[in-house]
Amino acid sequence: MNGLALDASSLAHHLLMDHVAKFLIVIVALIVLAVGMTVIWRRAGRGAGDTERRDGGHAGRMAAREESSRGGDASSHGGAGRRERRES
Repeated sequence: MNGLALDASSLAHHLLMDHVAKFLIVIVALIVLAVGMTVIWRRAGRGAGDTERRDGGHAGRMAAREESSRGGDASSHGGAGRRERRES
């Protein structure tokens, strides 16, 4: 009977180590997921230090549209408008 108790203890130890290993795998996967989501969030322009882009990330285009509607020239917003041809 002593051998049977040793086998049960060994089995319990093996099962415990199996659960610990699976728990650690889940924890590492969650950390990798969190880091990946943080990188994607910051690359999309919605990071913690980004306070200028409150209009959904279209600040450049919106400023260009406002400038062109006010009668501004193409050079005021990066040359996105039509260029005039000079004929001599």
